[in-house]
Amino acid sequence: MVFSVERLFSSPVYRPPLLPAVALGVLELTRSTDASFGAIVEVIESDPLFSASVLRAASSPVYASKNPLRSIHQALLRLGLQNLTDICVEVAMTGRVFKAPGYELPMEAIRRHSVAVAHAARLISQRAGAAAESAFSLGLLHEAGLAAGIIALNTQALWPKRFTPARVWPVLSEIQVELLERLIVAWKLPSDLADGILNHHRQKAPIDAARAALAIADRVATDLGFGLPPEFGSGVPLAQKAEIGRLFLGLKLSDVAMIENEIQRLLEKVV
Repeated sequence: MVFSVERLFSSPVYRPPLLPAVALGVLELTRSTDASFGAIVEVIESDPLFSASVLRAASSPVYASKNPLRSIHQALLRLGLQNLTDICVEVAMTGRVFKAPGYELPMEAIRRHSVAVAHAARLISQRAGAAAESAFSLGLLHEAGLAAGIIALNTQALWPKRFTPARVWPVLSEIQVELLERLIVAWKLPSDLADGILNHHRQKAPIDAARAALAIADRVATDLGFGLPPEFGSGVPLAQKAEIGRLFLGLKLSDVAMIENEIQRLLEKVV
């Protein structure tokens, strides 16, 4: 069966997964030079359910919260703007995107991989002393096209015959970049995130600190057992991209080995 991206996104019965307006609002505000903490708190608190999920995530051991956080304002003061933004994106992706009844196994593989890469990318950026504020979000979003593809496969009006898990990965490997491009437009993602996500899948693309950290994180997460199934067959040269990222960040092989051990301990808490 030919999986037509054009047919999929132009069909009136298909709805691409949408991030909550709250999460997109936070991403937009954090890129504004004159956004106030009060405005960011107001946006998050405008959705009580989303706000409660953010507080639960912010109180987890990975953020070293000794006491439960009682308000978004308190979370912002304790964790800082970037960490709170990262949590908002993670809550949004987990609650809205990484779900597809009937395709729980492949979707869970994508979720685990994305969350692992996100946390690893942030840690690598920190340890490398690199200014890579978007590393975590890039990690969470870099395979969002795969999740969108699975949701499409789960749209019975489009695909009445359910794809077997073995067939899911080859199908998605053929269309992931096209799905990402369409998803970026639907979400109206900031240009730096959009470019970073797409460039991660392009062999000849410019590199910066965030994308370098993402490349290393992708390889490390895969080595630690949080990779996508081998049937995916994306053809992305993870080892080559990771080496380019290591050289760009000026990390020694011994540095990467130490960071990998730290990432392994971290992922035991979050994935």
